[in-house]
Amino acid sequence: MTFRLNEDAEDSATVSVDSIVDTEYVKQMEEFVATNGELSSQSSSTLQVDGLTAIAFQEEQRVALDALTPLADCEVCSEAISFHQRVRLPCGHIFCVDCTLEYFRRATKDEVLYPPMCCTRQISLLLIRKDMPDDLSRAYEKAKLEFATLDRTYCANPACGQFVPPTFIVDQQATCSHCDTVTHATARDKAMEATQALADLNGWKTCYQCNRIVELNFGCYHMTCPCKAEFCYLCGAKWKTCDCSRWNEDRLLGPR
Repeated sequence: MTFRLNEDAEDSATVSVDSIVDTEYVKQMEEFVATNGELSSQSSSTLQVDGLTAIAFQEEQRVALDALTPLADCEVCSEAISFHQRVRLPCGHIFCVDCTLEYFRRATKDEVLYPPMCCTRQISLLLIRKDMPDDLSRAYEKAKLEFATLDRTYCANPACGQFVPPTFIVDQQATCSHCDTVTHATARDKAMEATQALADLNGWKTCYQCNRIVELNFGCYHMTCPCKAEFCYLCGAKWKTCDCSRWNEDRLLGPR
């Protein structure tokens, strides 16, 4: 019975685990597989082999693999992590499961962090799905829908303010699934008009893609909206499509 470690396709090693996993148990499992074929994930939870479950055998395999694989350091917390506690990202960096979950959790609350990325490459949800608790999975799917919606509606109840999905908007009325408050389109439009008037008064600009209002305190005129759109702060046009100045020296630095 052998394991093949294949962290890197070009550097694999075959090692014996007879000294780690009970040899008689391995023999029994090999005989069973030879007779019945490979175990499926569906049957592994109930199948019995001489009083030992197949799932227990899989756990022994996991422990053996952890024991045989060198520890790696998490790029975030620098903790040494075992093979089954690491998440190898598309860019090659390694995160521990806890740090990866925390990254996804923060991405559900901050659109700037969505989708989770490392080295400009997106971190697939599939890499962490099996370790993700149900509440985080639901929150991530909710955030995914919210951030993908350009013309968003939020609950008019000041104590709530939750995002209202498009499927909950019927005949210009948005019903909040959290507090059941009904937000009418006319009320929403009046609030937007008041906000836009305030923005015009203060010289704030509106993102051409998602209509989010932004304010420049200091820095150049190249604005990057949380929705990832880039535009000129002076005229609001898509970045590098206008002839406006790129910066003003008086605004490059913050208050002195």
